[in-house]
Amino acid sequence: MDLANTIIGVALFFAIAVPIYYINNASKKKRIILQNKLANLFTSKPMKISDYDTFGGDSIIGIHENEVCFYQERNNQVVSKVINWKEIARFSVVKEFTKMGKQSDKKLSRVVLSFDFKDKSKDSDVILFFQVDETNFMIGEELRIATKWEEKLNQMLKS
Repeated sequence: MDLANTIIGVALFFAIAVPIYYINNASKKKRIILQNKLANLFTSKPMKISDYDTFGGDSIIGIHENEVCFYQERNNQVVSKVINWKEIARFSVVKEFTKMGKQSDKKLSRVVLSFDFKDKSKDSDVILFFQVDETNFMIGEELRIATKWEEKLNQMLKS
């Protein structure tokens, strides 16, 4: 009886642990690939990213010296931005909602990190953290990460 319970316990352990190990390994590889793509945005000077976050499985944001770097592969389109944060007046998270059925029902449809330039002749720009589409319809950590980067970058602007 004890041998049967042990065998069942070991089998259940491996049935749970092996998939978790492979999923964790795959996400680490994806994160490393995104970090390398972000670091090599410009072939003339490789960047050393000191602080970064990955989100949505296809996006990464990081800091290189006095620049905010962003890289995203979404729907077969690549978006990359390098912004000198000393040229920015302020960063803010913008949440957009869509109405669902009744007027009081709203659903979060888009989260962006907006930045306004000190030079008023330049238009504001955004970094897309989340947008509802046919493949991405549930928000994960994107709002938390966007808020974290808003606070971090505004703190850097103050110093």
